[in-house]
Amino acid sequence: MKLLPRILNPLRKFLFRLELFVAGASLLGLLFLSLLQILARDLFNTGFPSIDILIRHLVLIVIFMGATMAVDENKHIKLDAANAFIKKTTKWYIFRIVLLLAAIISAVFCFYAGMFWLDEWNYSPVNEKWAVPLLSVMPIGFGLLTIHFSIAALVGLPHRNKQS
Repeated sequence: MKLLPRILNPLRKFLFRLELFVAGASLLGLLFLSLLQILARDLFNTGFPSIDILIRHLVLIVIFMGATMAVDENKHIKLDAANAFIKKTTKWYIFRIVLLLAAIISAVFCFYAGMFWLDEWNYSPVNEKWAVPLLSVMPIGFGLLTIHFSIAALVGLPHRNKQS
């Protein structure tokens, strides 16, 4: 059983670093493009119509990367109504089951986001085709959430943020 954490923990760390980089780069791009759009509108009374679409997709990237990092750090939304009444050993099992359910739900969302992306790819007008690859953030984001929830369900969370 010690083999599984040795394989999955380095994957978790690699994904965390990659997601942190992507979120940071997306946030910088978001700020730069927003500033560029504001300056273009205020100084030149014009704007770039495509920048608004890029900004929307960059926001999605930041949101999904932040959500995956929150799962990895065990800082995602939790409901602790019954937390005081459950034994610590029982909490551990319930926590793993909830993480597994979250992984299954994220996998279903990933599947349907992929179907949505495929429909957009097949049926989008020619002038909007350039934006369709940006929509891949949805299936990729839900896929990453599935991976993080699955790893947490299988090997637990890192010691620094264990569920109490």
